[in-house]
Amino acid sequence: MKKGCTILICSLFFFTAVATNVSAQIKSFGEYDIQAGFIYKFISFVKWPEGDVPDETITIGVLGDNPFGDAFEELEGQSLENHIVMIKYFNNTVNYEMLKQCHVLYISKSESKKLKLIIKAINNKPILTISDCDNFIENGGVIGFIKKNSKVAFEINSTSAIEAKLDIRSMLKRIADRVIGQNTTNERRK
Repeated sequence: MKKGCTILICSLFFFTAVATNVSAQIKSFGEYDIQAGFIYKFISFVKWPEGDVPDETITIGVLGDNPFGDAFEELEGQSLENHIVMIKYFNNTVNYEMLKQCHVLYISKSESKKLKLIIKAINNKPILTISDCDNFIENGGVIGFIKKNSKVAFEINSTSAIEAKLDIRSMLKRIADRVIGQNTTNERRK
């Protein structure tokens, strides 16, 4: 099976797998293949402000080292939520202004020392920021991947989403391991 297909397969199992967390130890999928599937599916649960997502495309950016390999390769040009998916890779010397062209931005662990600077540079822009950097949501990111008992799970910072003018559907918040920030009644999920 091509590695790029993993994204589509992972997204098919999203609801059933997320409820119990996806095992990062599934033999045919690596941790970053699973994360790529999540990222692809997250787009369906986020609403961007009117006019901020062009009719034609939705851009997923990867900043820093690419941990996904070719997992996003087959998505390039695919239709998702009536948009064509574009993938852009940015090295660690990129001008942060260029990141503002993304709708979804994955910030690689290689950028963890510059995380606060990156978040500040795109502050209040309608960009869904995602990472598996330590304490990502505490540092202003929107969705952070975590490992919980050797499984891939995710957390959401509602305040960061609101500041980015993103509306995250409640269904995604319900299946998150933890939700912090504004309008949150229960921060820790079991």
